[in-house]
Amino acid sequence: MITSPVLLDTDILIDYAKGDIDARNVLIDYENKSISHLSRIELLCGMHPDDIVKTDAFLESNFDIYPLSVEVCKAASKIIAEHDLLLPNALLAATAELTGATVLTRDKRAYKQALRHIKNPYEDDTEVRE
Repeated sequence: MITSPVLLDTDILIDYAKGDIDARNVLIDYENKSISHLSRIELLCGMHPDDIVKTDAFLESNFDIYPLSVEVCKAASKIIAEHDLLLPNALLAATAELTGATVLTRDKRAYKQALRHIKNPYEDDTEVRE
């Protein structure tokens, strides 16, 4: 079990919801898992209303869920100015930087150079940028 803190991008949650075995293993392998409220919203907004309650209960019981606080929004604004990220990616990057978590995502390119700790959990490629 990996105990270092990780922040899952929405793409990993979508993979899990679709029954992807690699995404399932990510949820098993990492002990200290978190998501942003943004990822929660992105995942739930694409669901049938009957599935929302069950899925939200699953998220609540399996992840620490970080709010979109004023501090996160200010940090995201700075990240956008410095790295030209899209707003959702900047919010996740800011949350990761403020919490010290490594972002787990399939789309590392979307974060350009904004994150120091980023990993595609389906590959063995932890990347730490200075």
